[in-house]
Amino acid sequence: MLDIDFSTFKPENVSIEITPIALNQIKLILENDFTLETQSLRIQIGGKECDGFRYEVGFDKKKENDYEFKSHDLTIFMQPFTAFYCQQITIDYLSDGRNDIDGFLIKNHHQDEYQGKFFKED
Repeated sequence: MLDIDFSTFKPENVSIEITPIALNQIKLILENDFTLETQSLRIQIGGKECDGFRYEVGFDKKKENDYEFKSHDLTIFMQPFTAFYCQQITIDYLSDGRNDIDGFLIKNHHQDEYQGKFFKED
């Protein structure tokens, strides 16, 4: 069983890097979609698979219990669970028209620590 002490989490130690291409794409989206005027970037863990977490990136308003981080003049929201597991990440953007791939990528620099299955003790 994975033994994790959530009490050791310190939001001030979270490091979020954004690649230039991702930063440009985020700004482009925010500048051109008027429905996002009151929203900010949100990162969340969308699930767990054998090779690690699955991440979701989108835009949202701040929710209760959210942590709020700043990077490159952007506000980024994360729920406590996501913030704990995403303490050192890089946000990138991939656009590959040939293979019909377009979207944000999250590189969690601690991902290897969270691979495999989590088992619940009876």
